[in-house]
Amino acid sequence: MAQQANVPSMIPGSRTKLTVKAVQEMKGKEQIVMFCTWDPWIAAAAEAAGVHILRFPAGIARDNPEARANALPWVVKDIRGAAPNILLNPYIEPFIVSAGGEALLRYATLLMEAGGDIVLTLAITLKNLQALADASIPVFCHVGLTPTWYTNWTGGYVRVGKTAEDALKIFQRAYEYQEAGAAMITVEMTAREVTAEIARRLRIPVLSIAGGAGGDGAELVCYDLLGMSPAPMPRHAKQYRQFFHEALGALKEFVNDVQTGVYPDPEQHSWSMNPDEYDRFMNGVERIVKK
Repeated sequence: MAQQANVPSMIPGSRTKLTVKAVQEMKGKEQIVMFCTWDPWIAAAAEAAGVHILRFPAGIARDNPEARANALPWVVKDIRGAAPNILLNPYIEPFIVSAGGEALLRYATLLMEAGGDIVLTLAITLKNLQALADASIPVFCHVGLTPTWYTNWTGGYVRVGKTAEDALKIFQRAYEYQEAGAAMITVEMTAREVTAEIARRLRIPVLSIAGGAGGDGAELVCYDLLGMSPAPMPRHAKQYRQFFHEALGALKEFVNDVQTGVYPDPEQHSWSMNPDEYDRFMNGVERIVKK
């Protein structure tokens, strides 16, 4: 029987499940930490480290949104099994968000039933947000740069809200989301002054990603924080480890060990049959070969 992972509680000495209300009550008292990964065991590490919110898509089928949407409820279940106490924030694909109505409500409900706590909806309309809030589904909204659309609208991963007019539009959208029922908001790629003012004025938690300090907390994604990609680091991110280079080094050692016969070691990495059973096995082999 496979040994179950020993997943420490996010809060030392406690097995309390973190709730949306509990995170909301952290505003103004404690900085909220948000992280993005769809790997269950990295999620378990995030919970054990004290991360409060875990954001994630399905993490498969880069060019197939429908496949990702179909897989996400199962991903939620896997992550919940590995990280029982962290606040799960699964990402709803844009084509479902834009459809709105019963399709959006049904899908959000599936994610909640799978173990999600609050659903992430990029570019949601106020009407659709209100419908989810009326159905008692917590919604995590997003303002500033909206990644799914940035290549079409802004021409790249660029700063937004640089002028007073554009910054006011971002502020207004955040305020409207709050009034329509949003439970939390992420602000992305805005000036730190804009991020800070949105967080100061809104009643709900406002987290920053590439939006500088001044929010109620901050987010990083696993590829940046853990150094899991050979790509250049974005300026806003901070790399705490270099997993890609560590993995590359380990794999090179593995290739060398296999090719030179170091792995698997006959004694350390394998076992032998009982001699009598081995003799019976060899006799059976001879009978098969002679047929």
